[in-house]
Amino acid sequence: MQILSSIPYSFIDPNPEIPAVSPETVEVVPEQEKTQPDRNSQVAVEVSYQNYVDWFMKNNLFIRAYIPGKYVCGQYTVDMISDSGRAGYKAYFAVITYTDSTGHALVSFKSTVSGISSWYFIEPQTNQLITTETLAQAVNKNSGKTVTEVNIYSYFDDAGDKDPTTWRFDDLLFNKKY
Repeated sequence: MQILSSIPYSFIDPNPEIPAVSPETVEVVPEQEKTQPDRNSQVAVEVSYQNYVDWFMKNNLFIRAYIPGKYVCGQYTVDMISDSGRAGYKAYFAVITYTDSTGHALVSFKSTVSGISSWYFIEPQTNQLITTETLAQAVNKNSGKTVTEVNIYSYFDDAGDKDPTTWRFDDLLFNKKY
């Protein structure tokens, strides 16, 4: 699996307190027209790549164990999105679809690096950093399945259900077919 080797990130001692960092806000023009009334804005909030990745790695050193049927990638993603929000960062729910119609969830965030605004992903089970360009290759290698598409949503409703296949998603921010 390929990690974003051209973009620096660091692993930080888990003991220091979380630094207070204010994420930057940038409006992104949506690729599609809204089809539903506003529940959340179709404006992606960008975060500082270095600050968010440092915070994430520091606060996710004890990766929650994947337990089939009890604690799966979707629940992990929701937990990390919530934790990110409490720390002042905006993260989003990314849904990967495989050719066999199954799926996988990733934490996603938007940032500008070297003047280029893009989406980035963090694999829930490994903390691997992935770009839109490396997503299919990295996830295919890890899962043994072929990725057909990734969607990033600003709105999801789990309705208290632990089965991500029954969750509802809306406010599509990004779509890429592979």
